[in-house]
Amino acid sequence: MKENYNKKYIWFWLSMATFNLAGFTATIPKSFDILPSFIGAFKYLDDVPMVTFEILVAFFTLYTSLTHIKNKWIKPTRTASLMFVWVYFLLGLLSIDVITHIFSLGLGFTIVIIGLILTTAYMEGD
Repeated sequence: MKENYNKKYIWFWLSMATFNLAGFTATIPKSFDILPSFIGAFKYLDDVPMVTFEILVAFFTLYTSLTHIKNKWIKPTRTASLMFVWVYFLLGLLSIDVITHIFSLGLGFTIVIIGLILTTAYMEGD
């Protein structure tokens, strides 16, 4: 397990960031309710099904970062699920920032995380 951590430590820390994202969205309820009705899909970012999905993606990423699985679909599934969670959150934050006319620090952090996911997926060679 230590060998896999040394090899895939960035995925481990991305799973920890996704756990923190799930904790953030779970502890601040109704924070996306200021969005207008035509952007209704992003109102569900802090609801129980989305938080549960974030936790499942974080567990999946954690599991794949600490174990060595020989399956050709693990890497694309891990990358796609993480990208879905973080891009969905990015679009929700971007919608709030456009409405309030305030650039949030969370939006910048989310952009950095998405860039880290993409570069790690591109550079990973195992």
